[in-house]
Amino acid sequence: MDMSAEKEIVNFWYNLQGYFTITNLKSKGNRDLGIIALKFDKEKVSDAVYADVSCSISNALEANNDISVNALAREKFGNVVVMQAIDSQLKGMPIPLEQLRKAMVLGSLPKSRKEDMIRKFKEQKIELIEFEGVLSSVLHGLDTQYYKNDVIRTLQLMKYLLLSDPKTMAEMFSSEMLNASLRGELINHMISSEDAVKAFRKTGEEKMGEIIRNSTLRNPEKLATVLQKNVLNSKTRKPFVDSLMKQKGMKRVKAKKEVSLKKFF
Repeated sequence: MDMSAEKEIVNFWYNLQGYFTITNLKSKGNRDLGIIALKFDKEKVSDAVYADVSCSISNALEANNDISVNALAREKFGNVVVMQAIDSQLKGMPIPLEQLRKAMVLGSLPKSRKEDMIRKFKEQKIELIEFEGVLSSVLHGLDTQYYKNDVIRTLQLMKYLLLSDPKTMAEMFSSEMLNASLRGELINHMISSEDAVKAFRKTGEEKMGEIIRNSTLRNPEKLATVLQKNVLNSKTRKPFVDSLMKQKGMKRVKAKKEVSLKKFF
């Protein structure tokens, strides 16, 4: 039986880290289980992990995350049938069941409860792993060799054909794939990187002007504050003001002298 796409990706992620994996785990009733990942050091097992994978595009966790964490822990790791299936796979290996680390791979973690969920799983000696991080790591690790696995091959095609084309990627992210809030968050993350700063240095003046014109910096006071605090220094401030005053339509405003009230009496 073929593994689910997300399980294939997690399995490949462990392989990239040098783990040998056992993926054909079945319990009584032919229930599909997680992955056993083993790392060897000179023919001895240096690390052993049992990872269960449960991913959903939508947030599948209940509103009460105490109930969700406890229910998942019992179902995935506290079930006697599950542990018996794992124990049978490890027979003949010098790995006591109590030394087997437990990992839960989940997707769509609610940001407001993420840290609390990590803590609650840790209390039950279960490492919580975000699937998004696994997926990102796999994409980074993919090279150009041909992969027979259809899931990994699809990710490779996405990386080298789709995501490597700036125009196509921009059109994809500006479509309905991301709502306005997420698009804004994506752009903020992108422009915060060092590569983005380098790219801005090569951006034409007209384009930079358009960006400023459509940002909060179109407010004169905010623009002046940013220039004063983050752009200009003691050496560039005067040349900037002198150059600004030479621009067409610019002129200095002369302060009017205050008239004494005695003049009117």
